[in-house]
Amino acid sequence: MPVTVGGEPPTQDISLLLIPDALIPDRDADGRGYALHPALQFAAPRLSRAAKFWTEAPALAPIEWYAALIGAAGGAASLLAAAMGDAIPATARQGWLFSPFAGRLGRDSVHIMPQDIFAWDGADAEWLVGTLQPMLAGDGITLLVRDACMLAVSDAAWDAHPASFARVAGHILPNRHPEGADGGRLMRLCAEMQMLLASQPSPRRLAAGLPDVMGVWLWAPSALPAAPVSRPALIAGDALIRACADDAGGMLPVAIMGAAGVEAHLEHQRFPRHWLLGGGRHAVLAGTRALPRFGRRPWRPGNAAAFEALLRRMRGLAGISGGEG
Repeated sequence: MPVTVGGEPPTQDISLLLIPDALIPDRDADGRGYALHPALQFAAPRLSRAAKFWTEAPALAPIEWYAALIGAAGGAASLLAAAMGDAIPATARQGWLFSPFAGRLGRDSVHIMPQDIFAWDGADAEWLVGTLQPMLAGDGITLLVRDACMLAVSDAAWDAHPASFARVAGHILPNRHPEGADGGRLMRLCAEMQMLLASQPSPRRLAAGLPDVMGVWLWAPSALPAAPVSRPALIAGDALIRACADDAGGMLPVAIMGAAGVEAHLEHQRFPRHWLLGGGRHAVLAGTRALPRFGRRPWRPGNAAAFEALLRRMRGLAGISGGEG
C-alpha cells in the first residue's frame, strides 16, 4: 500500500502520478505500440483521450525515476548511501543496490518473480546479510540494511554496468556478463551467492510458506562518498524510495507507485492532473486536463522526444528548480 514518506498523507492534490510499469508492449501492434496495464483499466477512458507527450525512456525502477526526478547525479545507490549516513564505512568507494529475488527454473532460463508480489521485510534482510556477508567480505564488500533495503559497499570501484532491476524482476534472469572489465567477475559473484542460498534456505521463509530467496541482483552502482543532495518526501509505493526520502527536503506533489496499487490509492485522492506512464522503451506524459485528442491510437508513440525533455517537464510539475511548467 503506498504511503507518504515521513508522515500523514498530503492535503494538496497530486500534480504528477508516476507509474513505471503502466505500459506493456503490444505484440498485436507490429511491435511499436503499447497496451495499458490491466490494473489501470479504470482510468483508461480518461487517459486515452488525454493529450500526450511521448519520449524515449529506458526501463527504470521506481527508485531510479525518483533519482532522475530530483536530479541525483550520483544515481540511485547514492541516495540510499546518503540516507544511511555515518553507517557507511569511511573506506567505501562504491555502492550497489542489493535486491533479492525469487524465481522459477526453466529448461535453460530463470524467470524472476515480479517485485511487487515478492514479500520481504527487515527480518529477511538481516538473515540475508548474515548468510552472505562472510563470503562477500573476501571481495571487500560490506552489506548494510535500512528499513529492509540493502546496500552493498565496496572498498574498490568495480567496472561493471548491470541492467536495472526493472529489467530483471518479472523477466528472464540475464545470462550474459554486464558491460565493463569487471562484468564477468560480478556475474561470478552473483552465481556464487545463488549457489550458497540454494544450500542455506531461510528457515523463517520456509516455515511461513514464502518463496525461497534464489539469488541477489547488484545494480545501480554509485561512486562513494556520495555528494549531498536534497531528498524530498513524496507518496511512494516503493520501499527503496521510502528508505531514501527525507522530510527535511520538503514535500513534493508527486506520487510514484506500481500500477497494481493506483486504483486503491485514488479512492482517497482526486484524479491527478498529470500521469507519467513508463514501460518498454518509452514513457508518456498524459495531461488529463488538457484538450483531448481524438482519432489516434492512444498508446502508440508518435515523434518521441528525448528523455531530458521529459525530465524538465516532470521537474516543472513537481515544482523543482530548473523544470518546465
